[in-house]
Amino acid sequence: MNNELNKPNDNNDRYNFFTEWLPYPIIELDSSFNIVYLNQATELQFPNLTSLKTEHPILNGLEKMRLELFQTSSEIIVYERELEVYNLTYEQQIFAFPKTKKLFLFMTDTTKRKHAELARLNAEAQLYQAQKMEAMGELTGGIAHDFNNLLMIILGNLQLQQAENKENNIDNKRINAALEAALRGSALSKRLLNFARRKSLQPTVIVMEEFIPELTNLIKPVLGATIDLEIQLSENLWKIMVDRNQFENAILNLAVNASHAMDGKGKLTLNVSNVTIEESSILECKIEPGEYIKISISDTGVGIENEIIDKIFEPFFSTKGANKGTGLGLSMVSAFVVQSNGHITVDSTLHKGTTFNLFFPRVKGELPDEVENIATPNLPKKLKYHHNKSILVVEDEESIRNVVVEYLKKLHFKVLEAHNGDDAFEIVKTKIPIDLILSDIAMPGKRTGIELANEVQKMYPKIKILLTSGHLSKEARERCKYPILTKPYELEKLASILNEALEEN
Repeated sequence: MNNELNKPNDNNDRYNFFTEWLPYPIIELDSSFNIVYLNQATELQFPNLTSLKTEHPILNGLEKMRLELFQTSSEIIVYERELEVYNLTYEQQIFAFPKTKKLFLFMTDTTKRKHAELARLNAEAQLYQAQKMEAMGELTGGIAHDFNNLLMIILGNLQLQQAENKENNIDNKRINAALEAALRGSALSKRLLNFARRKSLQPTVIVMEEFIPELTNLIKPVLGATIDLEIQLSENLWKIMVDRNQFENAILNLAVNASHAMDGKGKLTLNVSNVTIEESSILECKIEPGEYIKISISDTGVGIENEIIDKIFEPFFSTKGANKGTGLGLSMVSAFVVQSNGHITVDSTLHKGTTFNLFFPRVKGELPDEVENIATPNLPKKLKYHHNKSILVVEDEESIRNVVVEYLKKLHFKVLEAHNGDDAFEIVKTKIPIDLILSDIAMPGKRTGIELANEVQKMYPKIKILLTSGHLSKEARERCKYPILTKPYELEKLASILNEALEEN
């Protein structure tokens, strides 16, 4: 560095006094673009500037602006431009004084501001996506609720008709076909509720070394003989706690998608390993630091276009043609992973393949047993009849109430009816013998099914309670102290739960 460049002279002492100690690079050039002055901040940030001169990035392009900068009658000309220097972003202000043929450059490091702006935009995009998915979940949950009520009516009446036909030896072929369709509708509704995060999971401890070989037997038939399957398992894999059935469905969904992406020919690799997410990598993968099981499903298919990769987890989004799928598969996988406190990422290169990575937190310490779910009991081999038991059915939708009443009559219960919680409470107060109240949760009037149950239990604790619902959030289900039967349900399922409830001491 030429010290003469940097030393203040008597004519500009005050000017240099202020500029010398500013933290921003300041450079003065003459009409030939030779450096006349630079402050200490410039020396520190660009130590080779004087030797490189116009070759340096912060001076590039000034020669092309010579006429515009100096051949004018203006008092001062000001330009602003953004520069990338040494992987840092700078905002450069150029002040040209045509009369004195002087040029001043002011540099501001905007790298942190740019990163903050990108982070803000990314956060806004994630918030928008989360809000969109939450809104879709609310809509889906509402649709599934109404759908379940309709299915309850269809399924119930078909099953009752089937029972009558058996007694009269009438061919049940058409009814069986309709029942099968209704049950498929019920399965679709459960998938919708899973997406909306309204269905309670049944988490259980998964030992990967035992689970993966069993899963392989399910995957192979899906892939067919023309797709190679490679399983890669690390040693001493950690345990995780997830809903086993949903876990299997998630992997199978991804395997089916991979098969379609490879058009029936290629290689699918399932890799399972232990990973530890460090603090330093949080920004890259957006996962809380900690220990995880990582499950990678890689295919050699067509890949996913960059334009749509952010949309693949949205419900009903599909690249398949009409009548080729519901577009619920990946949204269901994503919802299950998130609901299991996990994370899912995707890496894809067009024409080279796609990898889905599923992260599930490691389970440590004492491992809990599988969570019991009364909504899916073991079905009894033979229906048990209750000639001396009475049940109060509380249901605001008449068609559903009629089906439930017929179900109970098939089981030889004595049945009372109420179309809301208020009417039901009045019936209970008459002290008519009631062994159990079978009530919907969401009803018009002052009392919901839960509020009715609470009041009845205070006054008549011997009366059993069984609640029903077309949908109920996981949080609400966990807060509810009464057994809950999810609609639509079959006669056998209702019979099994009633047997269990009425035989309790």
